[in-house]
Amino acid sequence: MRQWPAHLTSRISDPNGGSRSPRTTGLVYRRAFVACVASAALCTILLARVFVLFEPARDKLVETPLRPTAGLIRVEGTPTTTAHVSTVALIARIRNDALSAGPFAITIGSRTICASTVAALTSKRLDCETNEWPPRPGNSITVTGRDDNWTLDYLEVATHHGATREYDLVILPASSRAYTHPSVLAVLLTFAAMSAVLMVPPIVLRRRWVRSLYLVGTSAVVVLFALTLLSAVATRFLVLLSLRAYVECVGVLLATRLVNAYHYVAVRVVPTGRKNLVSGVVATMIVVAGFGSVLLKRLDHTYHGNYSGFIQISRLNLPRFNRHPISHESAIGVCHGETEAAVVLSGV
Repeated sequence: MRQWPAHLTSRISDPNGGSRSPRTTGLVYRRAFVACVASAALCTILLARVFVLFEPARDKLVETPLRPTAGLIRVEGTPTTTAHVSTVALIARIRNDALSAGPFAITIGSRTICASTVAALTSKRLDCETNEWPPRPGNSITVTGRDDNWTLDYLEVATHHGATREYDLVILPASSRAYTHPSVLAVLLTFAAMSAVLMVPPIVLRRRWVRSLYLVGTSAVVVLFALTLLSAVATRFLVLLSLRAYVECVGVLLATRLVNAYHYVAVRVVPTGRKNLVSGVVATMIVVAGFGSVLLKRLDHTYHGNYSGFIQISRLNLPRFNRHPISHESAIGVCHGETEAAVVLSGV
């Protein structure tokens, strides 16, 4: 059996003051290595497939069915909300009324960006993308078919192909960069924090149904992360998660370790007289995290990310704000972009 040098084993002490065996030290090093690898994998997803800011935009160019002339339909590609985005998704729905399948193509100017075959007597959605948006002056969007026995039911240009209702999961064109990812510093801090949590052994789940439920949850998260990470490689789409969704998923993966860490701090580290204090602090952190998540979602989706009103309110001291005759209405008005209220607040 290999003997460890005395100057190494003598410096490794266990919690009780004695020396720790080389086998135990090896297990600690192995656990630290596994924790760092797992944390690095999670942080790779955080850096590559998570957004902290995404501004969705859509231009609906055709909303009522159009019939072709000489086998084609021309639509003026005049952007309004998507004018600031270079890579966009072009979504069309074509209905083929012919008795046989027919080929269709979508071009902008002289460049074909999408081609597909629509089966007979069916309607099909075409998901295309272009990185040359908005089109040059004089170039229009042209949809071409084999004959005139078809209709263009819908045509839209958007920053994304699809998303969940709360934009926790967004599907973008594979080459799109119309989002803001976490900073490198934030990712490094997250790596350190998750490595520390992963060093904690997971708590033992004694009930079978709890173990089964946790296994289903963690498996779903792992599959979601894998599909998200491989989306741009295996498909023409880029699947992104919001920061809130990512935190919730990681919370599911680390739940048993977080519970064990809390139990260790509350029972072993903190003296008995301070257990209630620790419990109160942890409960407060959970409540604040939950409230903050709801507040951020409300600000983002209700006020469309416009926080200027709240910033201006914070600059006012409380007595002056209370004396303002329309303080509450002004605050809501600024959040919705009402310039009259903004003038009132800025003039205080």
